[in-house]
Amino acid sequence: MRDVRVASVQMESAPGDKDANFRKVERLTGAAAERGASMVLFPECCLTGYWFLRRLTVPQLRDLAEPVPEGPSGTRLLDLALKHHVTVGAGLVEAAGGDVFHNTYVVAMPDGRLVRHRKLHAFEHPAIHAGTDSAPPSSSATTTTSWRTSASRRCAGPRSCSHRTRPAAAAPRTRISWA
Repeated sequence: MRDVRVASVQMESAPGDKDANFRKVERLTGAAAERGASMVLFPECCLTGYWFLRRLTVPQLRDLAEPVPEGPSGTRLLDLALKHHVTVGAGLVEAAGGDVFHNTYVVAMPDGRLVRHRKLHAFEHPAIHAGTDSAPPSSSATTTTSWRTSASRRCAGPRSCSHRTRPAAAAPRTRISWA
């Protein structure tokens, strides 16, 4: 088994400015790849911003959110993963249809796969639903609790903030394990 270098990025997001946030993700992904990272992982909702969500109206949330993987952020993350030959993970608000939204973590891999994880304990806004509240939309993205990277043959899965403090509820659905 070979070692995997993971870049865990902490960044401050500009509330509601996906373009500015994505430029930061692009720059930091490039820097991490140059330093040998094979996985570059960003915070939940780093593309849309996080703390200001609770103050948005539903129409404002609708304007901010986007579908996954068909939206521009999914496409840009996949392009970034292919360009740098790394796995890239980042979070955003997903538009799931109508006035249903999810706090979603998207993982793009250098082999062209894209997976998503919808936060289980959603509390950011009344219109942001838990990942278990609706069936995944029919799309080419896989809704997952874990994924296997092609380069390392390792299995990993996301955990977002409240999953850390509610292990009994999160443990069956989210995990990080090594094969």
